[in-house]
Formats: sequence, structure tokens, C-alpha cells
Amino acid sequence: MSKILEMVVKDQLLYFLDKNNFFVPQQYGFRQGMNTQVAVVDMVIKLQTALDSGTFAAGLFVDFTKAFDTINHNLLLNKLEVAGVRGNALLWFKSYLQNRTQYVEIGNIKSDRIKIDVGVPQGSILGPLLFLVFINDFTANTLHGIPTLFADDTNIFYFGDSKEEIVLKMKSDLEIIKKWVDLNMLFINLSKTKYIFFSKPSNKIESDFVLEYTDTVIGRVSYVKFLGFYLDENLLWEVHVNQVVKKLSPIVRMLRRLNSVLSDKAKKCIYYGLIQSHLVYMNVIWCNASSVVLGSVNILQNRAIKNLYNLNHRTHTFDVYSSSGLLNFSKLSFLSAAYFGFATIKGYWLSQTRFVLNTEYHQYPTRMTNRIHYRRFVSTKYGLKGVYNKICHDYNKLPENVLDSSSLCMFKKRLKKWLLSENPCLE
Repeated sequence: MSKILEMVVKDQLLYFLDKNNFFVPQQYGFRQGMNTQVAVVDMVIKLQTALDSGTFAAGLFVDFTKAFDTINHNLLLNKLEVAGVRGNALLWFKSYLQNRTQYVEIGNIKSDRIKIDVGVPQGSILGPLLFLVFINDFTANTLHGIPTLFADDTNIFYFGDSKEEIVLKMKSDLEIIKKWVDLNMLFINLSKTKYIFFSKPSNKIESDFVLEYTDTVIGRVSYVKFLGFYLDENLLWEVHVNQVVKKLSPIVRMLRRLNSVLSDKAKKCIYYGLIQSHLVYMNVIWCNASSVVLGSVNILQNRAIKNLYNLNHRTHTFDVYSSSGLLNFSKLSFLSAAYFGFATIKGYWLSQTRFVLNTEYHQYPTRMTNRIHYRRFVSTKYGLKGVYNKICHDYNKLPENVLDSSSLCMFKKRLKKWLLSENPCLE
């Protein structure tokens, strides 16, 4: 099938589904205005708010076995019909899904063709969207937890006044999930399905209970990988930072060997692709880890730039960033937080986190009128140093000419220019 035709069908189907508000707000995958950062930030803010107020919190991370490859075609067609796709349109999708075959080719040798009776076409343009249609009714179940879906990544978070309350909620939801999974002919990978209790370091929650799914015990973990980000049970981000350091260390050592054979343009491309990409991913969350934890990240970033530009290790870091036009980790974190706030407030990103502006509290024309109204927090670690307060603080520091940007692209360009100025006020 022509990729252009498939793209046209995908755009039309997506427009139709969005127009009819088909997708649940908990689905963050493959949708305009949604991305992994929005999904993780929304949930981390809920978790930090809970710990700040003394509420118990937990997460259940469900792993479907080869979810894209086990979708039943008849069930998917039924769900498309329920969504409003009928007549010739439904017949087209039936033709698209059925009578497909696959084979393996190595050199001039081909295997026998095998008919594909289940699954959405891998690597196709329509495949991810069709999967979203299939899994959309997962939240129609009356779950006690708050689901966060990103395609086949299914995670449910729980909040309650006691550990016992949360355990009862998780056990009840596992029974509901079992019924939905069986009804939709899917399978859960129990070896990868885990749960985690979130708590302050001084209030560790003991595992004096058993959580089971079809007579198989679900394991408790101290940290879990959630959309490429490591959530740890105390929300201190040390595990994620260690992973970033582990990825960057060999790359930084390699850069010293490349600096003599690369142009300045190539050096920047390598830095953005291999170094900064790891530094900015979710750093609106983990940038407030302790200075001890973040120390190695700052050192690696400084060393990476010095190695790339063949500078003496005694060169002052201010001169390094000033001459290269790059942002240090502190400014990268500021950019990420302010960008998230702007994208959410202006409606570019469909975050479930609501930032209330001062205009909702008063109509006086003060210089803080169009700034975010601060919340009151109980603790420092999960309140004042939490993600929500970080976004509010950095957004409110922006100059008017940056806030007046008419697009995300213009906002980022102006913000970076301001951050590269000699002494922007970041404190």
C-alpha cells in the first residue's frame, strides 16, 4: 500500500476521532499535544503532591506481552464500528487488516509465507493509531487507580490514607484487569509486571502482604522504568541520574579523539545528539535532585565540551559555554521548566496539570498579573523542590518579550537567547 494513502487515511481517522472526543485523556501516546514528558510530569506532580500532604501513594506497572502483535482483528473492527467508523470506511479497514502474509528474506533465500490473523501491521503508519483505538476502552473499567497510558505502556497509580487502603484497591483492580484482558484476548507478561510504593525516606512501607495475578505473585521493586525515566520509591532521582552518568561517561571519553577531525558544526551536532539529548530528557523532574547526586552530571557536561573543543581542563566553564553558545545544565533545566509551563498554559500541550494564573484571583494590572499563582506546600523536598513549583518559579522569571511569543518555536528561540545573555536572573 502507498505510504501517502496510508498517511491520508490516518490523518482522516485521527481528525474524526478527535472531533468526537473518542480518546480518553489518560492516553498520551501518538496524539497531538501529548508526549512522554507530559505523561511523566503529570504523574510525578501527583505523586509529589501526595507525599507533600502525607498521603500514601503506589504504582502498578502492567506489561502486555507483544501487545501490537496480538490484537484480534474482529475485536478491532468492532471497536472501530463503535467509534463511528462504518459502511465503506469499515470495509476498507477490514481489507487493510485481513489476508496479510509475512516472510523472512536473507539474501536470495525467502521463507514460506505465513498468514497473519492477529496484530496491527508493524512499522506501518496506521498501526499505532489502530492500537490506540483497541486499548482506549481500558479506562472504561471502574478502576480505583488513576491510569496513565502511552500506547501499550499501561501504568496505574494509587492514592489513599493508608497502605491497607491502597493494597485493597490494587487487588480489586487486578481482578478487573484480568476480566478485560481475557475479554480482549491479550496477555500480561507477569515477569515484567511490578508494583512500587512511594514514600519519604523516613517512612518506608513494609511488604507484609501478597499481591497476585492468576496465582502468580507480582514483585515489588524500589524503582521502575516509566517511559524511559526511572521512578524511584523516594522520588529522589538518584537512580535516573546514575543511568544518565552511565550513558554519558563512555561518550565523553570518546569526544577527545574526535575534536581534531570535526568541523564546529559537526561538533555541535554530536553534542546535541549524544550529550544534550540525555541531559534534557525529563530534566524538569530530576534537576532538583541533591547537589551531591547532580555533581557528576555537571562535571561530565563540562568535560564533554572541553574534550569536544580540545580545551585545557583548567579552562573556566563560563568561558566554555559563552564561546560555544551552549547552555549549562542549570540553564537547560530552566529552559525545560519554562517551556513546559508555556506550552501547557497556551494550550500547545494537553497536560492534565493545571497552572492557575494570578488573573483568576484578581484583576489588578500588576507586573505579576499573567504569572502563575503559587501553591502552598508543606515540605521542602516534595513541595518547594517539586516539579510543580520548579515550573512555576522558572515561568514567572521570564521577561515579557519571551512570554509574548506567538508560537512554541519563537518562545524557545527567544528564551535561549535570553539564557545566553551574560546574567539572566535565574535565582
